[in-house]
Amino acid sequence: LGKYLINLNLPFWPAAIKLYSGMLIFLIIGYIFLYIVDKPAKKSLNISGVEIFNTMINQWLYNIGTFNFSLGIGTKKDIMIKILALKGKRLKAIFVEPGIHYGPFAGTGGATATEYLGGIILKRYGANPFILHGTVNHSSNPISTSEIGMIGKELEKEINNIREENFEEARGGIGFGEEGACKAIAIKINDAKLITLTKAPMVTEDIGDDVGEEFIKIAGEKSIIIDAHNSRIESANKEELKGVYSGSKYVELYKKAIREALNLKRNQKLFFGSYSIKLSNLIKNAEDIGKGYTSVGIFKFGNERFAMIYFDANNMLPSLRESIINHVKDKYNMRCEVYTTDTHSVNSLNRPFTNVLGRKTKPSILLPILDIAIENALSNMEEVKSTYRSFVIHNFAIWGEDAEEKLIETSKEILIRVKHVIPIVIAAGFVIAAWLIYFL
Repeated sequence: LGKYLINLNLPFWPAAIKLYSGMLIFLIIGYIFLYIVDKPAKKSLNISGVEIFNTMINQWLYNIGTFNFSLGIGTKKDIMIKILALKGKRLKAIFVEPGIHYGPFAGTGGATATEYLGGIILKRYGANPFILHGTVNHSSNPISTSEIGMIGKELEKEINNIREENFEEARGGIGFGEEGACKAIAIKINDAKLITLTKAPMVTEDIGDDVGEEFIKIAGEKSIIIDAHNSRIESANKEELKGVYSGSKYVELYKKAIREALNLKRNQKLFFGSYSIKLSNLIKNAEDIGKGYTSVGIFKFGNERFAMIYFDANNMLPSLRESIINHVKDKYNMRCEVYTTDTHSVNSLNRPFTNVLGRKTKPSILLPILDIAIENALSNMEEVKSTYRSFVIHNFAIWGEDAEEKLIETSKEILIRVKHVIPIVIAAGFVIAAWLIYFL
């Protein structure tokens, strides 16, 4: 065929017609490819299937790919950003609960939030960042990474408005509550409260924002409810993996645990120390660790100490949590809880489900690095002052219900089409082009 096509004795116009006919066939194949790839995404989400496919290829081959959803998907919501700042001789730590979920996939929506917001706090203000996982689920994923930039700008404005006179001597205490599988830890600092919720070693997954509002009614408006997100077993039943939602049997159990944890009468000075590190820079090929900061905060009221160990990861194996808690208790004689941000930066369209901490990174690697962070936090313990702030961003674009599930199903359909339909179309195109060139 090639010899025939480049035959110099063939008249120009017949050769040109044959050549352009073949090119036209391949142009048509290109349009068919775009149609086949684009159709499922346009049908279910009204977004570009080609962009989804391109993102999948980038994440699969190069572990990169940012996709901003701008059309056809999502809804608007008012989100509340809550801030608790602790200050000693200088600003020591800033706890932020931005009212969003940190997903769905690497480079997409809220998956960049923990690294980006943590970077602002540490680099701009020299404070250790604690980017908290609030009572949110996948429906609260930001629709694009540009929304994270919006949160960052508003966060900076709010922090910049904090004055020395806004801080007051930090006093309070820590309480623990437990009801059935549900545990609550309440750290009271003046009028503000950090309230941790976990069912570990049982599965601890997302808590719906409507359930979170019920908990706030019990704890008070200046409370930050933290989903510790620190235990996941893939073999657990689907009901457990769904998390805690309105009507779940765990809602009332958590309420009782919160009330018990809040039943503390102590009002002692708070001494606090903290330290942050980027584990992704220290552990090679750490596929189960995000690029944000792992932060350790140690709270001391009187003789009681408690360590908050916050990983930038997407949940963790319960066995790893237990190893860390036992290690801290045995070595430092200190109670602690282990948390993850639930960042989905460790997930991709090709690996949409959890990539929990502990699958790749073992305690033998993690504990020596944690010791460095804990010892640094202990070394800078000091009496602190605190201030609590909150503000609302109106009409914030989020995914809404079922959008992520639709995207996963759409991605699967695109892959099936690419694997099975496209090769047939291309092969047919070659045959037709060859026939036209040879017989026309």
